[in-house]
Amino acid sequence: MSEQAISAAFDAIAQYAIAKGHAPIKGKLYHVKLDDRWEFWVNATDKPQEADGAPVNPYECYVKFNGWPAGLFTPYGGTFAAGSAANEESFCEALKAAT
Repeated sequence: MSEQAISAAFDAIAQYAIAKGHAPIKGKLYHVKLDDRWEFWVNATDKPQEADGAPVNPYECYVKFNGWPAGLFTPYGGTFAAGSAANEESFCEALKAAT
């Protein structure tokens, strides 16, 4: 059986949660307003949840940038905005800066 690599964004969220003393997040809808631009929710439950009015399936992350949806992904992939200011790389940079 082959192993899938964890996405950079999920890894950065895990490192943030550990550094902030929030881990483990299992069994929670983990919500963080990271700064004035970024906000995210991780559904760490086995049931669908709602994050700011958006459905988030179990083990998915929903990200907003400047109040707009910017990403929806699992630990193994998904979708993320591809703008010059809002993208997976800039989200990871914001997480690392806040860590």
